[in-house]
Amino acid sequence: MKKSGIVFAWEAYQFVSWSYRVSIVGAQLTATADLDHIQALVRMSKGFAQPQALHEDAAEIQSAAQEEVARAFSTYRTFVVTSACAAIETLWKATFVERALSDPSILARIDVQLSLNASDVIALSDEEKLFAVADELYKKSPNGRPRHKPWTHFERHRYLISDLLPLSPSERAEVQEWLESADEELFNEIFAVRNCLVHNGGIADRRPIGRGRFRPGEQIVLSPALVDEYLANLEYVGTAYVDMIGLGVFGDEGDPPVS
Repeated sequence: MKKSGIVFAWEAYQFVSWSYRVSIVGAQLTATADLDHIQALVRMSKGFAQPQALHEDAAEIQSAAQEEVARAFSTYRTFVVTSACAAIETLWKATFVERALSDPSILARIDVQLSLNASDVIALSDEEKLFAVADELYKKSPNGRPRHKPWTHFERHRYLISDLLPLSPSERAEVQEWLESADEELFNEIFAVRNCLVHNGGIADRRPIGRGRFRPGEQIVLSPALVDEYLANLEYVGTAYVDMIGLGVFGDEGDPPVS
């Protein structure tokens, strides 16, 4: 059976979350490990290699680990925040596409003005066309929303679950319980931080972010505690989508993965 795109996106989120923790532990161990031990691990991962190449690889790996330890793992924390946001965004799009494939009536409920060129989508498969719609829909705001007040990232998820997905009252109540467990302001802060990390060189932009944690013009520094808080909050929203699979909203896809 083809793996659900929702399950795939959720597994990607979990991989990012766990690999972040593993990478920190691995870097700490590698930074002070004996080079012979590192070479042995490199040999296991690469198979046959010349001794000189193994030695050079081991030395480069140890140097990179030492540099990241010296940076207090700032690179790792930047990576996990940007990647986790991407996985949650993909969850939104995969949920829309899978529901629209099984129930095209969802398209009639879209209250957003989309702008797609026929030439861009005419040759695509039905699933690819829906992903193109999802990409466009994710960027837009509902009709009637003031242009100076675009919807937030959290509102996008609420819109999909509350307005677009034809859930039964019991299904919606169970899914929304996860969604409402999340801190809406913190969720939006995470994506604002992500945008500054990706598009503004890690500098907070012209607006204070979230609860004023990062002021305009400041370098964004992510503490370990803040990253853990971000990941836990994102997980509430991600679980809302995976829970829909367990509820059978998309048909018989099997049980959702367990965190």
